[in-house]
Amino acid sequence: PDATRVNSDYLALWCRSLVARSFFMARAKQTTMTTIAQPDILPLPVAMPPLPEQERAVTRVDALRRRIGDELLSTAKLMSLKAALMDDLLTGRVRTTPGGGN
Repeated sequence: PDATRVNSDYLALWCRSLVARSFFMARAKQTTMTTIAQPDILPLPVAMPPLPEQERAVTRVDALRRRIGDELLSTAKLMSLKAALMDDLLTGRVRTTPGGGN
């Protein structure tokens, strides 16, 4: 793409948007594998905000993706801890008393 008009990362994000995906699917040819020809891609309408706004959008999406990754990692660690604690409790390695006392 023309780097003076569009940020390539922004364009990639746009091509993954619901608008673009619907556009592509409407033009896709399906046989044993879904394909779309270059002439079918060229008329894709692309929202073209100013470059600084495109760059802010890319930065924001990258930050959100990192946050999602961090949250997924945290969730996986908590699930692992829960499984280990449940195993300890169910096998009797860790004893509990009624009312939470010692």
